[in-house]
Amino acid sequence: MIVHGVPTSLPLESLQQELTTYNPGLVMASTPRWLTKPEQRKDKKASSVVIALSGNKAQDVASRPRLFAFSATLRAERKLRFGPTTQCAKCQKFGHHTNKCNNPPACRWCSSPHLTGAHSCPTSTCSANGRPCSHTLAKCVNCSGSHESHFKDCPRRLPSSEGDDMEEDV
Repeated sequence: MIVHGVPTSLPLESLQQELTTYNPGLVMASTPRWLTKPEQRKDKKASSVVIALSGNKAQDVASRPRLFAFSATLRAERKLRFGPTTQCAKCQKFGHHTNKCNNPPACRWCSSPHLTGAHSCPTSTCSANGRPCSHTLAKCVNCSGSHESHFKDCPRRLPSSEGDDMEEDV
């Protein structure tokens, strides 16, 4: 998450203690870090920090638009993690999150221009909807191969590696 309006005069350890004390369920995975470089914060009274959440209430905390610290209300926003190996559930392409997809939909099973949940059997005698059936001819959106678009060995899928993640606003 990104937390805005954090006083620049206070140590981040104090922020961590304040956030965990005054925001029920908030558990941090690590010490907060400034979003900007020291020279960019030099003449500012407040700036933004990045916090990583953990624990069983992390999703609930991440959905809050505000957090409390230093007797103030701080604006917060959730970030999405994605990288070159992230596959969009809407268009089946790699490198972006479904929530930020601007591409037309593509079915993960047949690559036709419809959402995967709207997939239906191409034959009139079968009533399969929202799932592949024996009549479905698999076709990958990414490489046009005869496999489903989420096939783990697709030649267009990059191998996973640590540190490839990026973040973007929800």
